[in-house]
This record gives sequence, C-alpha cells and structure tokens, in this order.
Amino acid sequence: MGLLETLRTIEPSNMRTFDMRTKPSEAPQKIARVEGTDEWWVEVENEPSYGGCNRGMTESDREALTRKERFGPYASKAVAETAARNKRTDYAHFEDWDEEHYGDAPPPYCSGDGENDDEDETIYIRIISGAVEKKQANAEMAKLAKGKPKAAPASTVQGLIGFDVVNKKGPPLDMGLFVRTPAAANLGGTQHPPSKYPKPYMLVMQELSHMLYSIAAFCKDPALGLRYTLVKKPRIICKVVCYFPPPGCELGGPNAPPPETVVDTAHPNFMDPANIWKVDALKLKAAVTAQTTHLFLNRASQRGGSSAEAIVELLSTPGMKLEVACL
Repeated sequence: MGLLETLRTIEPSNMRTFDMRTKPSEAPQKIARVEGTDEWWVEVENEPSYGGCNRGMTESDREALTRKERFGPYASKAVAETAARNKRTDYAHFEDWDEEHYGDAPPPYCSGDGENDDEDETIYIRIISGAVEKKQANAEMAKLAKGKPKAAPASTVQGLIGFDVVNKKGPPLDMGLFVRTPAAANLGGTQHPPSKYPKPYMLVMQELSHMLYSIAAFCKDPALGLRYTLVKKPRIICKVVCYFPPPGCELGGPNAPPPETVVDTAHPNFMDPANIWKVDALKLKAAVTAQTTHLFLNRASQRGGSSAEAIVELLSTPGMKLEVACL
C-alpha cells in the first residue's frame, strides 16, 4: 500500500535531534511506585520556533513537526520537579541563563524565556500527573465516543470509479472514528486519546482505514463505485490518496462488513504515542478463523509482529472463505 510509506514519513523516530552539549543531566533515581499513589512524568516538547530557520512556517507544519518525549515515572511530584530541573542541562537552549532566570522555581520551563530569536526550536519542559492525565484522557474519549460520525461528501456521479474532480478536500477528519470503534479485543491493542498522537498520524490512519473499507464496499457491490481524491497533508511531500467510503461503509458503519468477519490491524490501537507498533503475532493468528472474510494488515514485517511466512499461514487458514485481503 502506498499509504504505508506515507506513514513512515511522519514517524517521530525520523525526526530525532542531536544535543550538542556534553554535560549530561543527572536525573534523580526513579523510585518504585507504591500502589494507590500517583505517578509523575517529565515531558519534553520540541517545537519549531517562530524565529531562526523556521520563521514564516505555517501552523499546520509547525504542529506536524512538534514532537514530545517522556521520562519517568517518578514516585512523587518533588522527585519529578528535580528531574525536570536537571533535564534543562540536556539542551543548549537553556545554557548560560536558566539558573539565574528560574532559580529554584518549579517547572514548567520554556527555552523561549531566554529570548534568543535565532533558535530554530523551542523546548518546553513540564511535569505531568498520571492521575490527572488519565482523568483528562477518559473525559476526551467519552466525549468523542458520543460524537456522530462525519460522513464523506456524497458523489455527484453515481457509481464513480476513479478520481473525484468535484470533492477535492477529501473526507473531514473524524477524531472519534477509532474511539467509537476500537480494535477487536482478541487482537489486543490499547486505546489512547487521539490528542496524544501527532495530528498528521491520525489523518493518515483515517485515510488508510477509509481506503480499506471503500475497497471492501466496492468488492461487495461495484455499483457503489470507488472514488478518491489527492490532498496535500502537512509534512508529507507527495499528495495523499484520500478515498470516500460509500455512506455507512466506513469503519463501524452500519453497512461495513460485520465485525466478526474482519481482522483489521490498520488501527491506532496498535501504535502507542511513543511510536512503537505492537501487533501480537500469536493473537493475530488466533483471530483469523473460518468466519474471516476480510483481512486488513497494516504492516507485514518483523517489527509489526508478522512476517511473509506468517501471512502465508494466515491465508491458508482451514475453512476460511476470504473475500478481501489488503496487505
């Protein structure tokens, strides 16, 4: 699939920066968390600045290039604050002014406080309460779960197969799509709030899912058509192919294939915000049964928990009457 190559272009692992300072931070030792107590994290956010070589960058590109890294957990707020204070020494952006400016003040810290307009990046260092974050995450997902699906624009040509010259923006981003329809429980995976992912990632995952379910609808009834458009997405060099699922045929829609017939790993539940793809090969194998008619595999590699040999084995499942396979 061409979109899988697109996914790789937005992975945070491809956007690493190298700290030029030789003085390492001496973070306090992590303490084993006591059951029933809160845990604390240090989060470092790296955002393109409004100066330096990024002057004039669009907000969408700025958002796409922003990345976060988390350290911890720490057993108390005080320990996390000390870790955050020491973390400043890892970044040259704070050099020579942070001690005088902040003194013993607790986080958050921002390299923009140094007022160096030539910096290409702005570094934010903050601490996060695990309990508060969990409460916010639950509230976000509960709100999205109650939301209504965002339908794709209708076609002006019945049964159009090919490029849609009228609807050039593609389907709207539905942040609740994967919250309302989590991955099958027997495949594992973990739900994370969509806000924890880079926005371009959620966009591309939606387009991938729309493509798969559009193909499934077309295979069932060619009269529904198979239409797409090309849309420029932030930080993706080539335009992305965006498919328009027929009404109700998208993931979780009333006209989509019955859930018990679909094995679908093209879902954010298998990608945690730290950019680690997790698909259990044994669970994947066990999920494919004689009932499976649609097989959607996002990745076919050792990193994804499967291999070419495993896919051949899946396709050879006894009694399976496979109708659509997208690998």
